[in-house]
Amino acid sequence: MSTILELNNIKKAYDVKMAVDIDRLVIDEGDCVGLVGESGCGKSTLAGIITNTVKKDYGSVIFKGEDISRYKARKMRDIYKNIQMIYQSPVASFDPKYTLGKSVAEALRNNKNDNLVSELFISVGLSAEYVNKYPGQVSGGECQRAAIARALAVKPEFLICDEATSALDVTVQSQIIALIKQLQQSRKMTVLFISHDIALVSQICNKTAIMKDGKIIEYSDTDNIINRPEKEYTRLLIKSVL
Repeated sequence: MSTILELNNIKKAYDVKMAVDIDRLVIDEGDCVGLVGESGCGKSTLAGIITNTVKKDYGSVIFKGEDISRYKARKMRDIYKNIQMIYQSPVASFDPKYTLGKSVAEALRNNKNDNLVSELFISVGLSAEYVNKYPGQVSGGECQRAAIARALAVKPEFLICDEATSALDVTVQSQIIALIKQLQQSRKMTVLFISHDIALVSQICNKTAIMKDGKIIEYSDTDNIINRPEKEYTRLLIKSVL
């Protein structure tokens, strides 16, 4: 199995507080990796560093063998066709003036095919009629499905889900988890699933990284993390939900 993403010596500070301080994190192709920790531990900052929406202070972000953190803007745009992100608040991630279908079509750029947009909606469990609905006209779960359709439009190899289910109720959350798992397996995508809920991560991820105070303190197969945790912090996370 080959490596798709490698983070080396990543550091990011805000004023005097170190938000992210990671020696090394390696994610292999086809893995679904959970990144778990309490709010404020640096999970979303790390996602921003990977997607280049947050500028790191130091270190390298290596995607498919290339240090993409050194690329110029034009080449970065080409790289980030292969890396997509789904956010915590699905409604806020859409322009309220656009229909959901138009937002997904915009992601297709030069291939704005109405049939393809409808197919994407159907692939995430939405009927074609949702193409003409606005973000404010649908439920949170339906909007998140549309957000997943938009992320899939460019056929990414790497998908980041940043607390993608935390704003949804439990029933809808389970449906979105099942959808992400099914799409990850059928499309052979690599997924980084960011969450504060280790129980949720254990349902979908084959590997889990535990983050505390900006550092990865434990990283292993999810079964090992859940059943044989090495760190007291990990044991407390598990005890709080399992």
